[in-house]
Amino acid sequence: MASERIRIAIVQSRCGHLTCVGPNDYEKAAYSDAMDAAIGWHIEAGYQPAARYWAEVDVPAPNDIPMLSAAIGEG
Repeated sequence: MASERIRIAIVQSRCGHLTCVGPNDYEKAAYSDAMDAAIGWHIEAGYQPAARYWAEVDVPAPNDIPMLSAAIGEG
C-alpha cells in the first residue's frame, strides 16, 4: 500500500494562534472544504485570520508505520 498525500488547511492570527483542519475533520454538509472550516472555526474562537496556508503531507501507509517506528528507535 502506498502513502497517501493529504492537504491540511492552516489559518493563523496576528497573535500566532493556529487553526488546522484536515480533510476528514469537518462535516461536508456544513463547509465547502477544509479551509472554509478552518476560517470559520478560527473566527468562532474569537481570532481574526491574518494568514492562511495549505500544507501537503505524505502520510505513510498503515503497514509502514511499524517499520518507521523501528527506524527511529520506538519499536
